[in-house]
Amino acid sequence: LIAAIETLRKDGLDINLIIVGKPGWLYQGIFDKIRSAALEKHIFILGYCRESELRWLYENAAALAYVSLYEGFGFPPIEAMSRRLPVLAARVSSIPEVCAQAAHYADPLSERDIARGLAQLLTDPALRQTLITTGDAHHKRFDWHRTAAAISAVYDRFL
Repeated sequence: LIAAIETLRKDGLDINLIIVGKPGWLYQGIFDKIRSAALEKHIFILGYCRESELRWLYENAAALAYVSLYEGFGFPPIEAMSRRLPVLAARVSSIPEVCAQAAHYADPLSERDIARGLAQLLTDPALRQTLITTGDAHHKRFDWHRTAAAISAVYDRFL
């Protein structure tokens, strides 16, 4: 993702990246890549954010790039969709099942594919609107009340 941002900036796209989440295993390489690419003024690592901060970030971002290699479920794309934010997601793990047609996809191992996906998401108004509309409908499938009712129905059936 950082390499894709570097490529897009070199190609003239004025793009910044905010990375949210607690630093984890092998995180130092991310800082090193940002420094070596001279992107300190364009990539910001916030670490852990409170819910109110996340809400503000979702509501003020141009898109969510969620191109991780492995996810158990992938809540951030659904959260982004609920705030009418288009999503670029990894075409691996559980993410295509969770996001279905409501996200634009990229190969998370391909800098070129991530850069292409981000450029399309940020510069194609028709694609953006399609993803916003589709995502707005799609995220409603993941309602906690509906989930609780479905789990309760399973218990009722077997107990």
